[in-house]
Amino acid sequence: MPSSRQHVSLFLIGSLAVSAACAGPEPTPSEGPQSPALAVDPAADSARAAIITSWATHVEAGKRGDAKAAMAVFDDDATYIEVGASQVHGREALDSLEAANFRAIRLLDGSHRVVAVTLVGNYAYEVGEASGSSQAPGQAPVTYGPVPYMASWRRGADQQWRVHFMVVSP
Repeated sequence: MPSSRQHVSLFLIGSLAVSAACAGPEPTPSEGPQSPALAVDPAADSARAAIITSWATHVEAGKRGDAKAAMAVFDDDATYIEVGASQVHGREALDSLEAANFRAIRLLDGSHRVVAVTLVGNYAYEVGEASGSSQAPGQAPVTYGPVPYMASWRRGADQQWRVHFMVVSP
């Protein structure tokens, strides 16, 4: 397993590779996700599909207000960094953060757009955007996004992909 410093280096290298892949022209709607131009690596395609499913499950749990289920997308020793806020590390802190968020707001709708995924062994490096709407008690609904993020996913011994390191730039 990579050290924290190695993990950050791999994350940055993976992010640069994903960014370079994203620099090309946007695929046309007819190309779709299975286009030969996009389906370069079946393992990366499989990781991408698992990531899309995980984010959908995360959003559905968020809409139910189920903080613990929503945060199951993160592994137990994950780190979450939101630019301008304190770093959050570990299962207990992540669950606590989400529970506090759900006490303050109700998620009305949400989605994650997976822009690109690069696979390096048991790590998948994702560049994505989150969008949605939420509502604080007694307030009008607020729409947000797209909010860019980069996430490093780690495949566990159970073969499930979970976020291991995430940086969000609101």
